[in-house]
Parts: sequence; C-alpha cells; structure tokens
Amino acid sequence: MVFNGKLNRINIPPILIAMEASKLMDKATEPFVRYADDISVFMLRVEAVYNHIKDISENELLTMQWGILKNPERNLLGGFFKLWEKKNVLLRGDIEIIKENILAGFVEIIKLDMAIKTARGERYGFDSGYK
Repeated sequence: MVFNGKLNRINIPPILIAMEASKLMDKATEPFVRYADDISVFMLRVEAVYNHIKDISENELLTMQWGILKNPERNLLGGFFKLWEKKNVLLRGDIEIIKENILAGFVEIIKLDMAIKTARGERYGFDSGYK
C-alpha cells in the first residue's frame, strides 16, 4: 500500500473495515505482539481510506468522523489498539464494551457515507464502484 513513500488512497466500503476491525478486536484476549503486524497493516488500510475520503470535496464531516475513529488518543478504534498494546491482553468483558462503542462509530460513518452518496445520486453498496 505504500508507493514511493506515499500512502495510497483506497476506497473500501466502511462495512468491510468494520468487520475486519471487529475480528481484530476479538483477538485482544491474546498478547498484542501476536497481532501487531496485522494491526499495523489494518491501520494502514484505515489511513488510506481516510486519505481517500479527505480528498473528496464535500466530505468534511465524514473526514472528521474517520479522523476521530482512527485517532489513538481517542476512545475508539485507534485508542483500542493503543490500549491493547499498553496492557498486552484485555478482558473479554472490556473488549465487548469498547467494541460496542467502536462499532456504533462505524454505523454512524456508514449512515453518513450512504447519505452523502444518495444526495449525489450515486448508488450505494458493493456494486457501486468501490475498488
């Protein structure tokens, strides 16, 4: 995903990112180091999606939502991985509570993405031009 030192911009449906995030979060009952490479690659994908969204005009609110979600200093996806790295292993109950908030964030992103595409007269879904 890195070409000539620049992160590619990719357009992946947010539901697919959410599904991948959910699978990774479920593994947090195991040592972080076991999944550190997978998390790094995943977060590069998230960053590339963020960059793609940021480059599209009229996506300021969506860009802000992705920025909050990925930020390691916030209490969503980026913060979850930072916490997992710090504690090495998380309790299943804690994972489920945090995961619920993160997935709610993804739902808001999906709804906003759908509304933006619908307002532009674009189709929304897996056959709508996601690459």
